[in-house]
Amino acid sequence: QRRAEQQGVMNCQQILQKLTGVTPETIDHIKDEVEKMVMQELPKCGSQAEAVRAEAAQQIQMAQVRVEQVKQQRIEEERLNGERCEFAKKVLAELIALVTQAEQDTAALKTTAAPVLESKIMSEEDARSAGKAVSEVSVAAKASCKACSDFIVERRMNIDSVKPPLLAPLREEQLKIQERIQECYKIVVSSTISAKVMIDKAVKKTAATKTLEKRTSAFEKYNGKREVMTIDEILAYAKGEYAFAFSKEAAAVVAKKYGDGKSVPRVHFQRIKVAVGIAREEEASKARKKEAELKRLALEAKKKAIEADIQKVADVLAEAEPAVAKAEEAGKTEQLSRDYLNATPDKDAVTAAMESASAALKDAQGELGDVRTRLSDLVSSADDDVKQWVTIEIRKVEMKVAAMDARLVQTGQAGERGRHFLQMLEAKELHAAKIEVAKLLRSKKLDVEELFKAADKDGDGVVNLVDFTALIEGCE
Repeated sequence: QRRAEQQGVMNCQQILQKLTGVTPETIDHIKDEVEKMVMQELPKCGSQAEAVRAEAAQQIQMAQVRVEQVKQQRIEEERLNGERCEFAKKVLAELIALVTQAEQDTAALKTTAAPVLESKIMSEEDARSAGKAVSEVSVAAKASCKACSDFIVERRMNIDSVKPPLLAPLREEQLKIQERIQECYKIVVSSTISAKVMIDKAVKKTAATKTLEKRTSAFEKYNGKREVMTIDEILAYAKGEYAFAFSKEAAAVVAKKYGDGKSVPRVHFQRIKVAVGIAREEEASKARKKEAELKRLALEAKKKAIEADIQKVADVLAEAEPAVAKAEEAGKTEQLSRDYLNATPDKDAVTAAMESASAALKDAQGELGDVRTRLSDLVSSADDDVKQWVTIEIRKVEMKVAAMDARLVQTGQAGERGRHFLQMLEAKELHAAKIEVAKLLRSKKLDVEELFKAADKDGDGVVNLVDFTALIEGCE
């Protein structure tokens, strides 16, 4: 019996869960459904029936409260959305005012650009004048269109914040306004481009006209305004216009090819000009080739002279070979070897070997240094057009110098070993002498002041080398 009651209570609780998601649209239907199902389950709840009934009543009441809150929220949201909609309408009204101004400015631009858009042929002066007018008026039109675009970007959120169903008519109005803005932009672009195209055409036409007039003027200048130009007149034209001596044979070829062999008609004047131009270019080409050949010969002469100088340096380097070989051999002497110095070396023998190696090394390095200086002078004194070539050519000599330098490394190391040995030997001898002198001075059994007086025989307050030597000799 108790288990059945518990099952009934659980069934009622599950039924009451349906109240959690109620809305103003579904509250009545769900409430009736819950009350009916709870009444069916109450008899099964036994002693807990009243508690379940009270809980059901409480849950229904809470659901009704929530529904009322939702209704109030919806009312508030509708009110706020209405305010946003009204504000958005004001924003669109401001935008319409800007678009109207843009349409007025683009209309003025279209009127100004009408001569450019409709005319097929214009003089350069008229085209430039019309283009200037279009450019001046287009400044205001472009500014108006940009103001519209900037306004939409800056104030778009005021429209987007409106929620359906009030948003749809606003969006439709916005799209219509944007189409008007796009149309304004099209007028601005087409007007400015058309003006530029018309100016370009007019400029090209003017240039072509001037070229034609120049040709006609040149033709008539040398033929006395006749319709043909004779061979002599062709020669005069080339001389007068280009300061070029066109050959009579070449002029005769032109006359034969484009005329009756004696003259060329006006219609082929451009052919004459081309023929003269080709002849001038051929003459210039010959001059360039001649100049290039002269430069090449001059460059070759420079290179030969520098090659001779490089060979002289190479000869000097060859003369340095005996000095390098001598220094190399001096570095191999037994008295400077590690085995000899680690045994019982003779000081005088080591000193003589070290001095000999140092002198030979100095001589060899001096001769190699002279070679390096000569090579450096060759590069620094070379002209810019051969400097890179000289740098490459002297590398062979530089490599030989480097190889000789490498041969001197062993000599330098041997001399350093001998020098280090002598320094150590001198340090040992000095240390031994100090010990011996200390013993002799202690044998006198005098304190420092007495010892100083004994050494300072002349009483001048200074102990010099003579005084100190006499004191030591007196101790022996």
